[in-house]
Amino acid sequence: MGIREIEDKLRMKELMKKKAAELKMVELENKAAITKMTKEKMADIAKKHGVILALDPEMQDAIEEVRKKYNIPKERIIREQIQEDSVLKDGKKVDIKRLGMLAYQRVMLEKTETGGLLTLPDVLDRVNTGVLKNKITIDDMEKAILALKKDNIIPEVKKLASGVMIVSFFPNPRHPRSSGNSRFG
Repeated sequence: MGIREIEDKLRMKELMKKKAAELKMVELENKAAITKMTKEKMADIAKKHGVILALDPEMQDAIEEVRKKYNIPKERIIREQIQEDSVLKDGKKVDIKRLGMLAYQRVMLEKTETGGLLTLPDVLDRVNTGVLKNKITIDDMEKAILALKKDNIIPEVKKLASGVMIVSFFPNPRHPRSSGNSRFG
């Protein structure tokens, strides 16, 4: 191996280090842009829906900032996306809290269409799909809804004189600081 080959290898090594640093810089810039976009989207969802999607644990500071800015209770921070199969324990017993959060997440996706105000059977229809089809009863759904209310995740549940249960998943949009009580009366 001659001196020229050694010099070429050293030059190549330096060029590779330089290129690696450039690529790392581009990667960090892209990550910063995605984080900014994600934070803006998170703030938009918080403002429109009164809930925070906190699926990225690296964004804890941004989550807390948005939560305080829009006065979102900690209970309304969704930290994981619930999958249907995780609602059933050992494939049979229903996890009531997970069922409630699955319903909440699905209703949130349809907020524009429903306004977040549904009857109990309508809520059941939204989760009685896929692997959960015919494994969830109306009683399971009622327990899940009452658990969401108890945990302050949803603002109101009301039973009408006819016996129909109405569930309000989001605060009244005309009164963002309200508990949603004015929706029914």
